[in-house]
Amino acid sequence: TKVYSVGEVLNGNAEYVGSYQHHIPALLNYPLWYTLNDVYGYEGSMWKLWDVLENNRKKFKDTHVLGVFMDNHDNARFLSRNSDWNHLSSMIAFNMFVEGIPIFYYGTE
Repeated sequence: TKVYSVGEVLNGNAEYVGSYQHHIPALLNYPLWYTLNDVYGYEGSMWKLWDVLENNRKKFKDTHVLGVFMDNHDNARFLSRNSDWNHLSSMIAFNMFVEGIPIFYYGTE
């Protein structure tokens, strides 16, 4: 019987993280997480989101099963980096509709 499980590899390199998908069905999408924090937390270029998504499609076996998230208990919460609630709301919406499975940890809700 196959069991869906999500692994965690705290690294922003899609090639490195993607290699783990040969051993576990899904992973937290840390390459996207780093980019989301740059774009929404520090007002980086939105083109970076396009770039990371395109790169992920090349480096992961299946991007649709990856866990997408904006913060968690292991990393600083979004609002500790950027107190703009509009950026927070935009990042939540992005996570809801980007390919992958949205994960919202306690404390973000």
